[in-house]
Amino acid sequence: MRIGIMGLPSTGKTTLARALASRMHEYFDSIELITEYARDYIAVNGTPVDLWEQYLITTKQIQREQEAKASLIVTDSPVLQGLIYAGSLYKPHKGIKHPQLMSDLFETIIKYSASHPYDYLIILDKEIKIVDDGIRSEEQMTEHWRTQASATINYLLSVTKPYSEGLIRITETDLTKRVDEIVEQFLNDREIMYG
Repeated sequence: MRIGIMGLPSTGKTTLARALASRMHEYFDSIELITEYARDYIAVNGTPVDLWEQYLITTKQIQREQEAKASLIVTDSPVLQGLIYAGSLYKPHKGIKHPQLMSDLFETIIKYSASHPYDYLIILDKEIKIVDDGIRSEEQMTEHWRTQASATINYLLSVTKPYSEGLIRITETDLTKRVDEIVEQFLNDREIMYG
């Protein structure tokens, strides 16, 4: 089973992914938490400033997911998340290569998401306390960027279905309640499916 947690920066994706993976040990023999490759990249190289960097990050995120072998995989950075950041790096005035790169990135992400859907895709809509972890850019905290990124998420969900069992939108900000809501949905679906 695969669970992806998607949302804007400071919605608590990483915190929720860790808590959910811990809680799901009651139901799965092996669990693997697939962390956001972008965090590792930024720690070494700084914030991406060009689209090719987002392409690289996306490729590495796909690789992490493909290498996972556990019975439950939880990620705080579904591959589809890469398009949120790509939009702010796309600069069509950079010549013919930039639009082609954006097109290739979009196609790669959409194809991967269609062929490797998450069983559950969790969308976090509410911000929690913003922590300066050196990963988020100032631009990502602006209202303009966040509005555009939210619109991108909604658009992506309207043109593709990157989940097979359920899309869960979480508006709760309390971590325990978030985890409880997801586990409750998971258990309800299992009861319906298996009686």
